[in-house]
Amino acid sequence: MFQALGTITFLHDGEFEAGDKTRATGTGARMYMNQLTPIIECKVEGTDLPFSFDTGADSTDLLVRYYRRFHSESRAWKKSTTNEAGAGGVVKQKIYIQPQVKLGIGDKTVTLEKVSILTSGTGTGNENLYGNLGQDVVANVESFTLDFSSMTFSLGKLLPPEKANQKPSKAAESLLNTDRALADESHTIGFVAAYAKAMAPDARKLDDGKQPVIGRDSILALMARYPVGLSIDWTPEEAVVAKSGELGFTWGRYVASVHDSNGKLAVQYGKYLDVWQRQSDGAWRWIADIGNGNPPPL
Repeated sequence: MFQALGTITFLHDGEFEAGDKTRATGTGARMYMNQLTPIIECKVEGTDLPFSFDTGADSTDLLVRYYRRFHSESRAWKKSTTNEAGAGGVVKQKIYIQPQVKLGIGDKTVTLEKVSILTSGTGTGNENLYGNLGQDVVANVESFTLDFSSMTFSLGKLLPPEKANQKPSKAAESLLNTDRALADESHTIGFVAAYAKAMAPDARKLDDGKQPVIGRDSILALMARYPVGLSIDWTPEEAVVAKSGELGFTWGRYVASVHDSNGKLAVQYGKYLDVWQRQSDGAWRWIADIGNGNPPPL
């Protein structure tokens, strides 16, 4: 399925390109998929190790498998703690900070500073991974490419210093503002009405653990069956728009809450990705909504 996607290159300014012509010229790292999450083999101390890649994470975290493998080299690590939210409340967890980490990704080397190392499992099924790569891995390159035909992940050229903090394109900013305005309006008119307001007639909705639903009427019928009193608040984090300007996506995080039959408040945290298409009048309408749950934020 993923091979049909071809090659996608994400540019530093918030745009993306698709198609074989966008294929990176350098050597990429081996990549495979764990459901919808890319797993990338990064070279650490001469050995290829698997890391997940989450564009929704600001920074890279090293996981307990990394801690166990390299603990004997930890003289330079600094002890620290972090607060982890769970069903029983906030728990303080011991971590280490590694001053510098070098990751080989294809023919490029990325140097990260002050990287957190977890010393216990997170309960998210990532026990076989050595870490989770965040935005800091791609922050200083012109682009990064996911090639689903060769199943490789490649980094573009290093950004010149004057472009390292370049703002997103105007089209990406417009799309992000659209999603933010809709999230704000949902507090007044409700999330179902807000969803309906920006929905394209042929939209697709892929809820966590459910079959895909296609078409405006079917999606509205699905949402009509949601639990009474359900509230969904979402926070857009980023928008990426194709160079042509007519297609893009936003992603962010949501919190869904509802009172059960006993009056107890149930809360679910999650992330979402919406695909948008610019209409002939210039307005953005979402054509696909994808969401799934995740553990509470740290």
